[in-house]
Parts: sequence; structure tokens; C-alpha cells
Amino acid sequence: RGLPPHERGIYLKAGTGAGDPDDTSGRVYIMDTSMFPFHQAEVYHQFHDDMTEKYGAAYNAIGAELLRAGRIHHTGCPHDST
Repeated sequence: RGLPPHERGIYLKAGTGAGDPDDTSGRVYIMDTSMFPFHQAEVYHQFHDDMTEKYGAAYNAIGAELLRAGRIHHTGCPHDST
């Protein structure tokens, strides 16, 4: 499956997450779910194109696939049915 993360230049750096972090490409934040429980966003907010960038049909189809598989659920938001 390729090189391990550290051999691809991927490292885990501890941080507190305080303040307003810049939106740096290639950065992933890992949250402690015991302190910050998961709350699913509305389905219509997920897997859609950006206002200025198109991600493609394969990306846009992920939401429907996850709904069918039961991995995400409608939240009750009126826009979720669209």
C-alpha cells in the first residue's frame, strides 16, 4: 500500500487548537471525540462543489452512497431532502 506516513513526509504534531487557525492546504485536524463529540452536518452541506471550485461527479456522489449504506443520516433539516 505504499510508503508509511512518516516516509511520505506526514507527521502528527500535537496542538491545542486555540484561536483561528489559517486554512492551510494539506493540514488535517484530529479532534478528541471524548471532549468534542461528533455532530453530523446536514446532508446537503456535505459532498458538494465549492462556490468557486468543482470537485467532480465522483466526489458529489459520495453523499448518496453514504446515505444508502446508512453511514450518514438525514438530520431533520428542511434542506436535507433536496
